[in-house]
Amino acid sequence: MGKSSGSQTSTVRNVTTLPAWYESAAQGAISEANTAANNLAQPYRGNTVAGLDPLQQQAINLTGQNIGATNPAFQQAGQTAGQVAGYTPQNFLSGDLSGYMNPYLENVEQAALGNMDQAYKQTLNTIGDRAINAGAFGGSRQGVAEGVAAAENARQMGDLSAQIRAQGFGQAAGMMQSDMDRAMQGQQLNLQGAGVQGDLANAQQNAYLQSIQAAMSAGQINQAQAQALIDQTVSQYDAMRNVPLEQLNIRLAALGGTQVPISSTQTSRTPTTGNPFVGGLGGAMSGAQLGSMFGPIGTGIGAIGGGLLGFLSDERSKTNIEPLGMDPGSGMPMYAYDYKSDVENAMQTGAPMPPKRVGPMAQDMPDDMVDEIGGMKVVRNFGFGGF
Repeated sequence: MGKSSGSQTSTVRNVTTLPAWYESAAQGAISEANTAANNLAQPYRGNTVAGLDPLQQQAINLTGQNIGATNPAFQQAGQTAGQVAGYTPQNFLSGDLSGYMNPYLENVEQAALGNMDQAYKQTLNTIGDRAINAGAFGGSRQGVAEGVAAAENARQMGDLSAQIRAQGFGQAAGMMQSDMDRAMQGQQLNLQGAGVQGDLANAQQNAYLQSIQAAMSAGQINQAQAQALIDQTVSQYDAMRNVPLEQLNIRLAALGGTQVPISSTQTSRTPTTGNPFVGGLGGAMSGAQLGSMFGPIGTGIGAIGGGLLGFLSDERSKTNIEPLGMDPGSGMPMYAYDYKSDVENAMQTGAPMPPKRVGPMAQDMPDDMVDEIGGMKVVRNFGFGGF
């Protein structure tokens, strides 16, 4: 590796050689991975929720317009019911019966009494004639007979007058009672009409809402169909978006499952200057480490083997970086560091941290010695210090 206490030491270097076809396939997979990472289609950004169907929107609008549509009918029914509730039936005793009395009652009474008076006079004549025939005209017997006839006539006329007036009062009372009954029936009919009016308003409202519900149901069917078409589009988009990754994984799986003949050669050299850092360079990353950084692409690449890809030397994959100075043999800056994946693994599993790694940063190395995978730099030149 270098001089120690003024003496030279001999360094043996192992060089691993892969078949050209395998190295070409691996480089093609890396190139395809880089292309897939840089050109991966963006997530679906279209609308994923179907909007309201026109029938649904129309039903919603009609529902809003129908709010309070039956209020006038209910108000009118309420007013009618209130009027009926405040109705006071007419009391017969407090009523005015005069309006129902026969206006010709007096004429009828006078005519009847006149007829009775005529009959009375005829009775007097008959008594006089009898007295003349008996030769007792003007006597006391005639006077008694006429007095009796006058008293009977007065009694009959009083009875007749009372009877005529009683009949008139009875007829007037009956007509007044009929009107009172009809008024009460009218109020009952008004109350029934108010109830019917309210029922009709309810029936109309229910029928209207049923038609709106039917429109809403039809709109929901259309909306469900539109949603199914959107879901189908999203599913197809995601499937096409994953096609390049699936193609790459097939190639990586083929490479990882292939038995590759590897030949090794050893050479020795005697360096003129010491190189204390080369022997401590960080080793290749495992497939699990690559997987944690690149997802399915890194996992597939890790299956190829650390000897093919070298190791991930990108500065962004490391932490706890400490500068150690320049490597005399390569002229590159050297650092001591930990891989972020080792730190995360130790934190998650409680496993002990591996020893600190020593090596360069890919950002400091020539372009022909590095590749890029998913935006991260990977050392690929096998002639530099075994990494």
